[in-house]
Amino acid sequence: MKERLNYDDMVSSLLVVTAQTIKGASQTLVNRLPSDQQPKLHKVEFELHCFLVFALDYWWQTDIAQTQEQKSCFGETLSSHLGIFWDTEPTGQALIAVEERFITYGQIVNEKHEKNDYAAKLFRFSTVLSDHCDIPFIHFSDVVHTLFLTAMELVHELNPFRNSVSPNQ
Repeated sequence: MKERLNYDDMVSSLLVVTAQTIKGASQTLVNRLPSDQQPKLHKVEFELHCFLVFALDYWWQTDIAQTQEQKSCFGETLSSHLGIFWDTEPTGQALIAVEERFITYGQIVNEKHEKNDYAAKLFRFSTVLSDHCDIPFIHFSDVVHTLFLTAMELVHELNPFRNSVSPNQ
């Protein structure tokens, strides 16, 4: 009998993909930076990772193909995994920073723009990332756009499997 995929497996797989995606995106970004900015790679990776995970959750939660139960199971499982992934230091500062980023990004997606203007939202995301990394905004605009679309594509790639995912055991 074939074992069903559960939310733990799905979220774990997504987090592996996000880590790989972020390595590539941050390396691309750092290669464009002046040499005095390149030591910021770790900070850039952290900030881009927070953004991509937020974007994954955003697209999952706003996908009309997902039931409320599926949205809830995904959100709870993602939250659990993030707690494990980013709660690696005794002070919990990384997890606090992640929560702060998610609140900021949530405020951005909830801002009212004309015709739900994603260009304005992407601009704001880029500005926030620029501020957190202390790197000029221009370096983030295309990376943010690409990561936001990547998250949407990953969620849509999971749609054929959504009805075969069972709640975590």
